[in-house]
Amino acid sequence: MENLKVDLGFIWNEAEELSCSLRELTDDELIDCRSALLDRVKAIMMLTEGAVE
Repeated sequence: MENLKVDLGFIWNEAEELSCSLRELTDDELIDCRSALLDRVKAIMMLTEGAVE
């Protein structure tokens, strides 16, 4: 259960950072940061894989 708590905290932080980035960046900055933003999404998806069906 402790592992799940750590993972949920990480997932929340990643999603919050992603959300802030998407709101605050300009279109040009979004293009420049595309790879980093996709990496955040992949991290969230990997941690939630199997938990959502």
